[in-house]
Amino acid sequence: MKKSPLKIEIYERQALICGALANPVRLMILDLLSEREGTATELQLKLSLPKSNLAQHLTVLKRAGILKVRNEGRSQYLSLSIPEIKEACGLVRKVLVSQMNQEAALAKAFLK
Repeated sequence: MKKSPLKIEIYERQALICGALANPVRLMILDLLSEREGTATELQLKLSLPKSNLAQHLTVLKRAGILKVRNEGRSQYLSLSIPEIKEACGLVRKVLVSQMNQEAALAKAFLK
């Protein structure tokens, strides 16, 4: 299969986004920001994270192009730069629920 430069670029960007999503804390951040924009301080309080740890997670999400920052006075407001991320995360959760249901059905059948 011959890969065009455009396809390669898309795969590389997809890998960057998937890598950014591959962390439970970052998924919680995205879940909170999918409801409304917020500040790092608000996220820190809601997630009970040290400031430095939150900053690292936010950096990963910004580098992947998933988060955007809006400055207002002395505050920085974070929000999703790609609203479809919420849909993508929801789809993955549906897949996980389906897998868990299948596993539960197998376990139930095994125990009969």
